[in-house]
Amino acid sequence: AVLGAFAFAMAIGILLELLDQHIRSPKDITRLTTLPLIASIPHRDEDPLLKSIEDPLTTADFPNSTTANEYRRVLARLLYPEEESAEINSLLICSPTSGDGKSSLATNLAVALSQANRNVLLIDLNSQSPMIEHLLGLSISVGMSEFLDGERPREDLLQWTDFESLRVVGPGLDANKLSGRLASRKMMEFLEWA
Repeated sequence: AVLGAFAFAMAIGILLELLDQHIRSPKDITRLTTLPLIASIPHRDEDPLLKSIEDPLTTADFPNSTTANEYRRVLARLLYPEEESAEINSLLICSPTSGDGKSSLATNLAVALSQANRNVLLIDLNSQSPMIEHLLGLSISVGMSEFLDGERPREDLLQWTDFESLRVVGPGLDANKLSGRLASRKMMEFLEWA
């Protein structure tokens, strides 16, 4: 009976492991896809320099941290793609759930790009919980929702940051109206202008 229970428990454990779809390590990514792994940005708790700090702008505040190095590794792969890859001029960062680090990734990549003397326009289209203005120490002001309403010209949307070549466009003062208009012709005109 003991051996039977042990075998049954072992079989259940193996079955659960095979059916587990969670990604916990870089090995899990390479097992699930043939795409190359560009970098593995550690969680803030794993980086000794960042453990006790809330919402750090890692690439600016802690340039020598492990996390900042990983952001720069992503940046290097974007700026200097492999020979058979296409050049990247625009980058969309998205994920299925909130709290995955989209805003942190986008902001740190934008800062790293501006530190590399590249002109960067960072657009925050998160109408649920916009964070980029907060991470960069900017006040919430007019943004994409006001532009799409026709209330403001596109030049009024640009907010200057402490980084010379980094500008930000936030979702705006009435971000709730934003999500229904992202596929509009006016949005496409803005992206072409940008």
